[in-house]
Amino acid sequence: MKFKVLLLLTFLLSFSSIQAQNEAAIWYFGFNAGLDFNSGAPVALTNGMLSTNEGCSTISNSNGQLLFYTDGIRVWDKSHNVMPNGTGLFGNPSSTQSGIIVPKPNNPNLYYIFTIDDEAGPNGLRYSEVDLTLNGGNGDVNANKNILLTTPTAEKISAIEHANGNDIWVITHEWNSNNFFAYLVTPAGVNTTPITSSVGAFHGRGNTSNAIGNLKFSPNGERLALAQAYEPNFVEVFDFDTATGLVSNPIFINGIFTENGSDGPYGVEFSPDSNTLYVSDANYSGNSKIHQFNITLSNATDVINSDTILFEGSGTFAGLQLAIDGKIYMSKVDRTFLSVIENPDILGTGANYIDEAVSLNGRSARFGLPPFIQSFFSAGIVVENTCLGEATNFYVNTSNTIDSILWSFGDGNTSTLENPTHNYANIGQYNVNVTITSGADTITQDRVVTISDAPFANAVSDYILCDDTSNDGIEVFNLQSKNIEILGFQSVTQFNVSYFPTALDAVNDTNMLANNYTNTTNNQEVFVKIFNVDNSLCYAITSFNLIVSQVPIANTVADVFLCDDATQNGQETINLSLFNDQVLNGQMASSFSITYHLTQDNANNNVGALPDVYQSSNETIFIRIENTTNVNCYDTSSFNITIDDYFAPNQPDNLFLCDNDND
Repeated sequence: MKFKVLLLLTFLLSFSSIQAQNEAAIWYFGFNAGLDFNSGAPVALTNGMLSTNEGCSTISNSNGQLLFYTDGIRVWDKSHNVMPNGTGLFGNPSSTQSGIIVPKPNNPNLYYIFTIDDEAGPNGLRYSEVDLTLNGGNGDVNANKNILLTTPTAEKISAIEHANGNDIWVITHEWNSNNFFAYLVTPAGVNTTPITSSVGAFHGRGNTSNAIGNLKFSPNGERLALAQAYEPNFVEVFDFDTATGLVSNPIFINGIFTENGSDGPYGVEFSPDSNTLYVSDANYSGNSKIHQFNITLSNATDVINSDTILFEGSGTFAGLQLAIDGKIYMSKVDRTFLSVIENPDILGTGANYIDEAVSLNGRSARFGLPPFIQSFFSAGIVVENTCLGEATNFYVNTSNTIDSILWSFGDGNTSTLENPTHNYANIGQYNVNVTITSGADTITQDRVVTISDAPFANAVSDYILCDDTSNDGIEVFNLQSKNIEILGFQSVTQFNVSYFPTALDAVNDTNMLANNYTNTTNNQEVFVKIFNVDNSLCYAITSFNLIVSQVPIANTVADVFLCDDATQNGQETINLSLFNDQVLNGQMASSFSITYHLTQDNANNNVGALPDVYQSSNETIFIRIENTTNVNCYDTSSFNITIDDYFAPNQPDNLFLCDNDND
């Protein structure tokens, strides 16, 4: 039987590749500092002889036993003695990445030390060969020493498995050009003719300090990232083809890093799942930062906008390095602790940066941490769906035929299926273990899996605003005002809310709307994403409409004059609804309601509406006209009613006259 082939992988690691993670179990770096990861957690080592400002490299065997280590100039064997021919290498301890150690494929006794000079120095990229059969099995640098490959180069080097799962790519960046040189290491040795990719920014032009900064492959080999410190302070991310060695599709990240002339991005590292990039941003005179970027996004703008500052604090943040425990460790210059990113696969603060978490037992870190072939860190255990309430899927990243497999999910449950699913009952961290047997080999892999709470998106009422006097259907909406309605009783610290123009944008976290958003059309649908801050993959999406209601105009009504009747009580009956046409003055009657009031306050508050047939006296009548779909959209005006006095004619006395002419 075979393990499931995952679409997210461009190649499958061999069974021996899973074992090879232990080749990165021992680290030596800084001022006589070291760590041992063989127990699953880092344990400080104090027996190292290496004292380096930056560059260093270490290699162990597949059982996690130390073989040798180097600062780029000297090579110490497993007994911490300098090898007899292990001096005078042409690397430099002040180079960001002074070297990297690569095994010769299909030969357990031969290793290559690739070295890099500092500040684009003339020694460039070279390699030397270590033969572990010499010096009583402790190893020695043989005659193949300081063999030039190219010069000058930036202080950058990284390595990854070829697509065939056997050969190794070693890559560097040429100085005074935009060229990447990828060299292939095969069972025949080092191919000195590189694969050249002219892509990305030009590295050079002036201060050779600009050569400083890390170069790293993603564990799956699909991405490549580099940092350039000093000026102009940028990070580049590329695609990499492990079959051809070609670099392509640059994403340029700048304008967000420290720019003090001698600071800026230094360390880069990918998460085990290769989806997230971390950058250390050194500020020698202020607070340094740890940046997190979602590199699954499709363009540079979205990648830059995904920037999350995990931590900002004093000290110089420097090297970043993924370890076999699936965590990323960071050196802070002259500190006796390493900092750690506990859950680097998780976007946002759920990645859980812990400052100065791992003691070095009194030894000091400097800028650099030892680099390794990044394939060592490709996740042996692959986990999908880590939100509470959904089935979590488990896979192992290998193509070998196996005899048996046993999963332990960390909550007391197990499975013997190749690709099991499991439903966790509670949120929290679980220590997942898989034991694989293939012939005579038995391999155990461990991974911490964090199950996060899944949010619920409550139903959201439409957001209705009154238009301004333009009545163009366009207004500015304060989207954040809907957060409480969306969250309900869910924690505002545990869940965040974002707004998007389409459902697809909400899923992909692209084109997020500003908090104060101007709608583009009336009755526009807006999509809401509520997500767990500790795991942005745990989210829910809903939507509502942005509606702009027409503002009515309370047109002028002419004052009314009435004659008092014979009762002479100063009151007369009037049908107020007869004035509606004057108030509307052509506005659509079905869209608005009109009421009449005795005071301006009553009209403003829509209380105390008068009956249509009203017994009026001498008074001012206040008119309210409002939008039938939004009572907050209204206008008022007024008119006066005057009751004129009743004048009854007097009865005159009879008039008597004489008819003088008797006619």
